[in-house]
Amino acid sequence: MKIKYRKYGIKYSPEIKVVLKYKGNIVDLYALIDSGADICIFPSEVGVYLGLNAKSVEPEKALGIGNKEIPTYIHNLRIIILGREFPIKCGFIDKLPKALLGRDGFFNRFIVKFHHSEKYMDIKPFVRKLRK
Repeated sequence: MKIKYRKYGIKYSPEIKVVLKYKGNIVDLYALIDSGADICIFPSEVGVYLGLNAKSVEPEKALGIGNKEIPTYIHNLRIIILGREFPIKCGFIDKLPKALLGRDGFFNRFIVKFHHSEKYMDIKPFVRKLRK
């Protein structure tokens, strides 16, 4: 599926719309596709909209830019990406400016080819071959 980058002023960003589901609550938002993120992470405010107390679990330490440790609250919920719904283990972080789709949760389910100069990406579901 060909998806254009989102435009912010004069900049473009490889983002897609996702839907998060938790106990009957739904939030839809745009998330940046980030191959540098280990897992999918969302701003803690998104958890509030879902009715989730992100800080109800012990934080795990995640490393951010410059190897700075960031408390990350891991929860299980459901996500819909490009019409496919599946369970996801994701993190919530305070003061995170943008949702990120990382390697575990996104890149292990989808194949992405970036076309930066043309400002679009091709995304298709990763399909495992059945063994005979």
